[in-house]
Amino acid sequence: MLPKFKWNDVCADADAVRELAGTLNLPLPVARALVTRGAATPAEALRFLNPSLTEHLGDPCDFPGVRVAAERLWQAIRDGRDIVVYGDFDADGVAAAAVLVTALRRLGGTAGVFLPVREPEGYGLTRAALERCLRERAGLPGMLVTVDCGISSPAEVAYLTGLGVEVIITDHHEPNGPLPEAAAIVNPKLGAAPGAEHLCGAGVAFKVAHALVELGKANGWYQGASLGGELLVPAGLATVTDIVPLTGENRLLVWSALKYWPRYAGAGLQALLARAAQQTVAVPDAYTFGFVLGPRINAAGRMESAMTAFELLMTRDRDRAAVLAAQLEAFNGRRRGVEERIVLAARKQCGLDTAGAAFNEAAVIVGGEGPHAGEEGWHPGVIGIVAARLCDATGRPAAVVSFDEHGAGRGSLRAGEGYHALEALAGASEALAGYGGHARAAGFHVKPGAFDLFKRLFSVACSRQAA
Repeated sequence: MLPKFKWNDVCADADAVRELAGTLNLPLPVARALVTRGAATPAEALRFLNPSLTEHLGDPCDFPGVRVAAERLWQAIRDGRDIVVYGDFDADGVAAAAVLVTALRRLGGTAGVFLPVREPEGYGLTRAALERCLRERAGLPGMLVTVDCGISSPAEVAYLTGLGVEVIITDHHEPNGPLPEAAAIVNPKLGAAPGAEHLCGAGVAFKVAHALVELGKANGWYQGASLGGELLVPAGLATVTDIVPLTGENRLLVWSALKYWPRYAGAGLQALLARAAQQTVAVPDAYTFGFVLGPRINAAGRMESAMTAFELLMTRDRDRAAVLAAQLEAFNGRRRGVEERIVLAARKQCGLDTAGAAFNEAAVIVGGEGPHAGEEGWHPGVIGIVAARLCDATGRPAAVVSFDEHGAGRGSLRAGEGYHALEALAGASEALAGYGGHARAAGFHVKPGAFDLFKRLFSVACSRQAA
């Protein structure tokens, strides 16, 4: 069995280390750490050691699609049109929705939120979720803006535009097929400058919010205060939770979120931290974001409705915040129990529970029945965590599938270094009804009765990547 982590020795140029240490009067170990992190020149090192939002956060309108998106959003605000922010049910999608809804309302817009339910609507911009979104409203919205989803949903965007709803896509996932014909598409995968290419969904939403403020001030549409800490805290929290590289603007967002936490963390996050850390942590660090707060925010969308987490991020009422924090804590406890049960079953299914057994397959591919008749089963909200744990345990791509009563499967895939999740799924596309995600993590749908075919094709695709 492979070790959980693969450690890479990084050799620092000795001359660069000595030069940096001498120029900035730094201890050699500090200079070496900076050089290995890509901060080899004095300017780069000072930027790394002393981040600055005003100096190091790029012009938001240089980001792909942001200027057009901000202009269209301002037009909708000035026209008095209703705007729906359509998010995702994970921590990044919830935080991204909170960022953009907060900004739009502060700028005078009429903004509501819609977050899909994992079951039965599924991830992203789906027809089932859209129909519920429109059904629950008094009338059609003037505009729908996605956050953390939508880049691979051209049919759903066409459906909305056919109804007369203007659509803006903001996402950070890899495009999978033709781009939607939306009024604007904001996505770092479409050519973001170095330093901004790995933003998460909430980071992209922050870019749009930043541009809205700058454009509003430049045109005299907004004379209020800049929107800073109240948007940076959820954006930084999501950046850690979504496990994107903590370099460039991502590192700046996290640094800023931690800096502004004491003043700008809302009543909900303060209550969640107090409950989760049991009063032992007053100000969080990146670990707290990723392993204490993030899982609890994620738990709402995994086990019930992500709207509970969204309300927690938005509320200013301390009593309500305490109630919501307790609910998220309960969701997280339930998630842990379900996760452990599925992990045990999955390890047994693929032979990992045998003491001393080596795992020699090209990939881990396991599946089980999803929730039915009051039983949790292989809960679709938890299989992503199970896949990550199996991937860590074996060093191989891990695909975990939850089957419904019709034999169709909802799957989650995690892949480590040396593998590309989307390319592997492309090799098994004959067995799939759809898929999307990143190089390291992806979701997919197995056609009814096609699991054996999927296992065969996916194993071959992973074998080729490992060769």
